[in-house]
Amino acid sequence: MGYTTPPFLSEHTTLPSYVPSSSEKAENLAALKEEEMLLERYDEEMSRLRELLQTMEEHKLALNKQILQRRSLTSSLRMIPTEILDHIFNFVAESTTHSLVITNSTSPYNLAGRSILWISQVSSRWRNTLLSRPKLWSSIDINAKSITAECRHIIGTYLRNAGSHPLYITIRARYLPISYIGGLALRMIICEIWRCEKLELWTDWGLIDQVTADNHLPPLSFPHLRSFGESRPVSPNETASRTYQWVSQALRNAPNLMRLDTYTFHNPNDFPFEKLTSLRIEDQQCNDVLEMIRNSPNLERFELHNIIPSDSQAPNPVECSSLRKAVIDTGGLWFDEVPELFVSLVMPDLERLELQSDFDGMSDRADLSRLPSSLFTMIAHFSSSLQELVLETGDARWSRTGYTDILRALPNLRCFTARNLIRDKEKFNSECILHLIQRLTIPSTSDLQNVLGSKLRAISLTERQTFMSMDYAVAFLDMLESRARLRHSVGVAQLVSAELRYTMPPIKAQIHSDHISNYVGDPSVLCRIEQLRQNGTLCGVSEYSM
Repeated sequence: MGYTTPPFLSEHTTLPSYVPSSSEKAENLAALKEEEMLLERYDEEMSRLRELLQTMEEHKLALNKQILQRRSLTSSLRMIPTEILDHIFNFVAESTTHSLVITNSTSPYNLAGRSILWISQVSSRWRNTLLSRPKLWSSIDINAKSITAECRHIIGTYLRNAGSHPLYITIRARYLPISYIGGLALRMIICEIWRCEKLELWTDWGLIDQVTADNHLPPLSFPHLRSFGESRPVSPNETASRTYQWVSQALRNAPNLMRLDTYTFHNPNDFPFEKLTSLRIEDQQCNDVLEMIRNSPNLERFELHNIIPSDSQAPNPVECSSLRKAVIDTGGLWFDEVPELFVSLVMPDLERLELQSDFDGMSDRADLSRLPSSLFTMIAHFSSSLQELVLETGDARWSRTGYTDILRALPNLRCFTARNLIRDKEKFNSECILHLIQRLTIPSTSDLQNVLGSKLRAISLTERQTFMSMDYAVAFLDMLESRARLRHSVGVAQLVSAELRYTMPPIKAQIHSDHISNYVGDPSVLCRIEQLRQNGTLCGVSEYSM
């Protein structure tokens, strides 16, 4: 289409006072008709060009989208198979206990506390992959006093993305005041705890009462709950809290509750002991503990810390044949100071036992000249079943034959760990470790039928003392070599892992896998340790870290 500019009217002809002649009027009518036709052609051409421009814009957008898709196809991220992404995302999620952590020290840029959220922003494929895996969003650990408006929004995002997957929630909310935003977030979490598979509360129940005061608490049940933890002592006043009663009633009726981790019970009826397979409690009287175990016929794992001796008479023996693992921490008491526990608790099929004591060696009630008789009464019940024993004591000074007598009473023991962390107040040198090492040494002429610890596969001995001489290290290596020579003999198991740790040794050799470093002195020690490693015994002689 050609474009021509129509002739312009003279300026004087546009004045209001100008009166055109008849011939001028005819000329203007002809020109007007021609100009109107030209304007119509302009409109048609511009409409065509607009349609062409719109089509070109659409083609441009489609081409740009295709270019982005092709770039994505050539991206190194796209080359990672979905199966590998699953492993990566699961590894990232399992690197912390919770996929979302908001604590006092959490900053908005804390990758460890919200790694899944950050990873979801890498690419649309990663985001879609993560959104299709609700388990990765289902664990939340919050401190309500640290919550900002942004954190509250993030909590809501995790709860939504978790979908219908059971939750693992830890709530830390202690002491008032709590911010308005923190209160809103706490209410939001409390309303979702019915979805929990694992729930841990480190909170004052009175505080929860206050932040939920305006809300009616609906009936609560825990259809998925398998583990409940209460990480602080509950005072008698708090048991009257409306939210405590609200949660306790639901716990009593939780059909799948199997693990309980809590402090002192003010009302043992708040928990369904008959269903439990794992129980951890602190600061409980001994007789009450025995009664709880008596009411837990399915208990497989038991952990007790800071036991309180009972004033009343010890109850009848309590047998727990289902128990396989136990941890007993007597706090600052020696074992014979709580005899009712060790004498009355019968665990005939126990496989692993860990005994801890912070005993300071200064009690007048503890007779340290002999082994704790109540402990040996307990050992007699599971002497044939126990495979792993860990002894961790404070300033207790075992008798010279202490460790040896324990191993002699446990013929099927496979793993023995002893950590005697005496602080050398009187520079006392216990000989129980050296005596045990000497008795574990097998002379070439020995009768293999009477070998001590014939089934031992691993041993770790730690004693924090300054009076241990090089004789300990030499005797330790002699013992390992004597047992390595008999590694193919019938009736004697090979020690595959052995460790001796003490302070200020004359030698220091440490082994980590295939790497060996000898920092001090005698090269022959390094050679002996290397030879043991080649024979299948990974061993270490090292200094205890103060």
